Amino acid sequence: MLNQAISLTGNHSVGVLILHSLYETPSQMSDLAKKLNAAGYTVHVPVLTGHDQSFEDIIETDIYQWDKDVKNAYQSLKDNHLKVVVIGMSIGGSLAVKLAENSDLFGLITVNAPIIGFPIAYDIRDFAQKKNDVTVKDYEQHRRKYFDFVIELGQTANLKKITAPLFVVQGKKDQNRYKTSSDMLMTLSTSTIKERKDYENSEHLALLGPDKSQIEKDILAFIKRLERRNNNANS
Repeated sequence: MLNQAISLTGNHSVGVLILHSLYETPSQMSDLAKKLNAAGYTVHVPVLTGHDQSFEDIIETDIYQWDKDVKNAYQSLKDNHLKVVVIGMSIGGSLAVKLAENSDLFGLITVNAPIIGFPIAYDIRDFAQKKNDVTVKDYEQHRRKYFDFVIELGQTANLKKITAPLFVVQGKKDQNRYKTSSDMLMTLSTSTIKERKDYENSEHLALLGPDKSQIEKDILAFIKRLERRNNNANS
């Protein structure tokens, strides 16, 4: 089924954890997963709790549960691979950043990942004007947890904990808060390897847009460079 987790076995010592965006499923990242697996990497794309069900089911959970999902998926890969690269798009990128702040990653790749807040009052007001089966109270509680999570994520002291090699993917047509988040990642993380590329034609979900093929190639090239660097250091 399209909403199930994706697990593809490779023959490298590097495993890749890929995290989908909000209200989406692993199928969103299937093309990238297949491309990395074809290059020899073991790839896992977990389902964030609730995302394989309805919108109502998603609202009943929250980003703190998704953070636990990510930690469990990372540990499972880590148990079988000495080195793990984590890739996340949008909120998946936020969760990847959180993992990088607290884990020893082989590499961190973010795609338009928010690490600052958003105008939550307007967000809740807009939701209240729509007809749906979720109460405004439940939606507000759900969104405020997300808001608190990303605010904490983007604190300078926390971003400085990131030491993993970093590749920041940013769509030039995305909103300013995502561009600011990318600026902060590049400036405040303490990684010795930092790369950023802005894609001319991309909006927020860049891995689904017109620059998709090039982004996938650039992600694969970045991981290969990390492997070569590691092999040279150990030879």
